[in-house]
Amino acid sequence: MSSVFSAYIQSGTADPNCPAELIPQEVRKAAELWKSRGEEANEEILALLSACLTANFVPENISGLDDLIVETEDVEAYEVVATGFHFTEGALPSITAYANYRLTTVGPVDGERLEEWQDEEGEYLTDCVNFFWAFEDPSGKWCNVLGDHEGAGFEVSE
Repeated sequence: MSSVFSAYIQSGTADPNCPAELIPQEVRKAAELWKSRGEEANEEILALLSACLTANFVPENISGLDDLIVETEDVEAYEVVATGFHFTEGALPSITAYANYRLTTVGPVDGERLEEWQDEEGEYLTDCVNFFWAFEDPSGKWCNVLGDHEGAGFEVSE
């Protein structure tokens, strides 16, 4: 049985020491739009930032997940959308976003079953979700994961 799940992150940030040469043109343009037009450019900025984000679901992060989810390998989100941002002095903004995943479940899963499973297991599916910038540092000195955030969640969408 296949279900759609949504994950979200609130004000997620990556390592602020991203080398300038790694930052894609879309992020640079978004920063320029913010400086020149402010909130009136929000829709265009969010589209530019969304193009530079990705997310995955990593089932191996939780043991016992096979009672709920069939997948054992990482699952790439089929949609990642930035819904908010905040530019500061750094080159990369903090990001609020959601990601949608299609996961195969063990039987039907609705919000109630998901909540019961998480309560019984003491595990939360947010621990399986990673949001990150879609560009990496080939030298491995900069981490593109939005590891610091002000909140995250995971829920059944369909």
